[in-house]
Amino acid sequence: YGPYQYPEKLIPLFITNLIEGKKVSVYGNGKNIRDWIYVDDHNAGVDAI
Repeated sequence: YGPYQYPEKLIPLFITNLIEGKKVSVYGNGKNIRDWIYVDDHNAGVDAI
C-alpha cells in the first residue's frame, strides 16, 4: 500500500469506512490472511540489498 493506492482497495477503503462510522465488510468466511508492506519500506529494503 502507499500514497497513490486506489481508494477502492482494501486498506484505504477500510480506513475511510471506519473514519466515517460505516461498517467494514468481510468477504468470504473472514479467515483469509494477507500481508501488506508500505511501498517506502519495500523500497528501503531493495536499496539495502
